[in-house]
Amino acid sequence: MDFNDITNEHLNIVSKELFGLDKNYDDNFNFKGGCRWYEVWCHASWLVDVIVTWWNTDAPGDGGMTNGQVLTGFVGLISTALAIISSL
Repeated sequence: MDFNDITNEHLNIVSKELFGLDKNYDDNFNFKGGCRWYEVWCHASWLVDVIVTWWNTDAPGDGGMTNGQVLTGFVGLISTALAIISSL
């Protein structure tokens, strides 16, 4: 194997040998259509996508607000209450 030409197949073989896995082992821990366990940026991108999707989803109830708007309003309410309490 040429160290200047390492493919994903070579990386899979090395990972399986490193962790003592059977050659036929197929991991089920790939997210977002192909992130490997060591691809931190890929997992971070997947997590941001999930959060953004949740943030922009309509909140339960008939208020017409998104989850992000409800959360922002709640945090604003709590911070105002804490400011009032701390000024007493």
